[in-house]
Amino acid sequence: MAKTAARTMLTPGIHDAYTGNVRRMQDNGATRIGAGGAPAAAWEGQSLVYEVTGEQLLAEPAMREEVFGPFVLLVRLTGADQLREVARGFRGQLSASLHAEVSDHAIAQELLPILERRTGRIVINNFSMPQEVSHASVHTGPFPATSDSRFTSVGMSAIERFHRPFTYQNFPDELLPESLRETNPLHVWRLVDGELTRD
Repeated sequence: MAKTAARTMLTPGIHDAYTGNVRRMQDNGATRIGAGGAPAAAWEGQSLVYEVTGEQLLAEPAMREEVFGPFVLLVRLTGADQLREVARGFRGQLSASLHAEVSDHAIAQELLPILERRTGRIVINNFSMPQEVSHASVHTGPFPATSDSRFTSVGMSAIERFHRPFTYQNFPDELLPESLRETNPLHVWRLVDGELTRD
């Protein structure tokens, strides 16, 4: 990991939040066990790995808050019961990853209902990024991961975040936008009486 160079973060504010959140983890008892290359310029974020015990994480809610940036927190657990307890303690997340072998499937099945209530996407034996943008893409989750978990910020349905329902009722055709006129002069796909049509 020491060969991983520090990278310039997107904005000074993101960099300041990152360094502040790393200090929060240290102040609450997390132990640093690995680090990438030291920052050589302003606003560079150093890759860091910290660890805590399950007891520490459960006792200190501040440790469950996100550290946005190149930061990993490893949690040493005492067993499946503590794993479930820790999972229940998390707030909304954009995604969750399970790294499991066949022998782990029983505990994974117990975790799934817990995780489904705390995230918008669960990945098995892979990391949640990068994400392919497709019709099935979901990048959302319960608060505080997103302010409205009905909408995703990645994928074909992401445009729905910017929609505001509006109705034109009993309008003559000439006053309607072209895409809504009875004659459909633009030949766009429309849902009419539940049927998708270009007529």
